[in-house]
Amino acid sequence: MDYFESDEFRHLLKSYEDAKSDGANCYLDTDDFVDIAEYYIRNQDFDEALAATEDGLLIHPDDMGLRGMRVSALINLNRIDEAHKALGQVDPEENFDYYYLEAQLVLADNWDSSEANDLFLKWLDLEIDDMRSEFHGKIDQQRLHEDYMHVIASFSELNQEDDEVQVLIGKWVDDFRARCEHIGRYECDAEIAHVCHEEGLIDKEIELYNNFLDNDPYMDGGWTYLASIQHMNGQVDDAINSAGFALAINPDDSFTLMLRAHSYFVSERFTEALNDYLRYERLTGENDHAHIIGRCFIMIGKRKQGYEYLEKAVAVNSSHGGDADSAANIWAFIAQAFLDGGFLKEAQECVEKAAELVSDSTEYIMLKANVLLQMKELDEARYWFRKSLETTNKRVMVEMYIGGAFLYENMFDDALEYFRMATEEPDDPMSVRAHAYLSYLFFRMEDKENFRRSLRIACESTPETIRAFWDTELSGVPESDYYDRLKDLI
Repeated sequence: MDYFESDEFRHLLKSYEDAKSDGANCYLDTDDFVDIAEYYIRNQDFDEALAATEDGLLIHPDDMGLRGMRVSALINLNRIDEAHKALGQVDPEENFDYYYLEAQLVLADNWDSSEANDLFLKWLDLEIDDMRSEFHGKIDQQRLHEDYMHVIASFSELNQEDDEVQVLIGKWVDDFRARCEHIGRYECDAEIAHVCHEEGLIDKEIELYNNFLDNDPYMDGGWTYLASIQHMNGQVDDAINSAGFALAINPDDSFTLMLRAHSYFVSERFTEALNDYLRYERLTGENDHAHIIGRCFIMIGKRKQGYEYLEKAVAVNSSHGGDADSAANIWAFIAQAFLDGGFLKEAQECVEKAAELVSDSTEYIMLKANVLLQMKELDEARYWFRKSLETTNKRVMVEMYIGGAFLYENMFDDALEYFRMATEEPDDPMSVRAHAYLSYLFFRMEDKENFRRSLRIACESTPETIRAFWDTELSGVPESDYYDRLKDLI
């Protein structure tokens, strides 16, 4: 049990607070005053923590533990100048927390994360030596876990988008996982995982939750949360496995079932996704995912059931007070599903209904044009692609999409027209990327001169876009050498 939750401590705290209320002096040992101050700091009652240290110092003026705790209270109150003066009264030979407090002040003063890191490392080494001395060579695991949590949280509290800080946090998390036992047993471990999440260190958070679940496979909500962050991190196969463990524990967990369904859907395992979505419907009676279920049916070749669920989705949207935009989104979503499934007639019918509801949507106009292109209605497709440019304020993006659609169909002259249009929009930062698309088009056309001309511009201006086309060829090649590596492909 946490000492601060024990009857012994509650009695101590009550005695102290009662004495304070009565205006009486409270004569306690130094350790008692330190514990009371630490309790207040944990509960973010920093003024009370400072008062407790000062009460203690009236009785024990030379105690280094109380002096150090007073510095901590002042730091938490953001009274940094006073904290500096107070730290000068702490002897590091008698209280090695001096180095931890100095690190906190370094961070508060100038955010020098490297200097603070060195001080934290020095403090932790002394802390571990102290535990081994106190516990006959053993280490108090809970105390060690909490030490790591305090350091990691200190870096996180900088609230800086600083790569160096992220790297340091990652190193401390790695060290925590390597040196500590029973990861996941203590509440502070979850706080470390939370810091990783807040700092965008999702890979580290996933590693921690795997440790948690290794030590406690039945951790409440653990498998489901792990599945959710794996899904968010693009690790959909791992998310499916984790959700499976959660469902093995509780087969009727509808949230986890929906999470696994989404992961199956993202990984294009439509049969498994469909099974989970339908089971979710049976468990909850909800039908808000009818449009996704319809798409799953379509993608496994069951057009009739897909269309039925589309109509159900439109009806649900209407019953929930959905407007024309949301209804059109559903029709367009299913139109894209029919298109991806190769059901062009059905795709055309759905996109027409979307366009009827919202006639000036660039997205729906382009989708309509793409369906017509797939149906080899080339003049109609060209007309609607041109029409989409009249409704957009993102011309370059649309021109590149259209060029790509024609390129996919090996209609090189049409693709060339739109890619060239995209390069002639100098005010749009997207325009420069069109040179990469042009270079790939000229490669396909076996036009060596224009290929090299466009390739040079693209390699100098948007090497990351060039790499998207030639990832295998450019593996391990420095960006400065992209042009030389690719120029002789024709």
